[in-house]
Amino acid sequence: AKVLSKSVLDKFLKDFPAIQADLDALGQEFSDQFNEFNDDGSGTVNFSAIRQAMTAAMSDSRVKAIFTKYGWSNSFIEVYTTVLTGFSYMMFEELDAMYPMDQYKEYMNQVKASVNADDLALIKANRAEIEEVLSSIE
Repeated sequence: AKVLSKSVLDKFLKDFPAIQADLDALGQEFSDQFNEFNDDGSGTVNFSAIRQAMTAAMSDSRVKAIFTKYGWSNSFIEVYTTVLTGFSYMMFEELDAMYPMDQYKEYMNQVKASVNADDLALIKANRAEIEEVLSSIE
């Protein structure tokens, strides 16, 4: 299902750094849940684990208050994972173009099957902005 629109993506990119800063202020246990992009050591992103960690974190009233402050509900989880999934796809697409490997193609096929084609196109069209926001969060 389609998750993104240009306005939703723009809001996400505008709000994410501030949300991350507020989560960081809660302490490491919360910010780690939102930065754990590779928790299985495979070199691929485990989006299911990210979604589970975020859903668990959202049950905390302090975390929920942060998302409410920026006008987000549980929809943030879908937007966040869609952006990460699409961005990850682009990175593997580039790797595969330079160093073709069956593992890259297999991963890209899995990712592509989980992201709406329109969402992926929007992510690709806004790559620079997404990259800037994601790289500023460390």
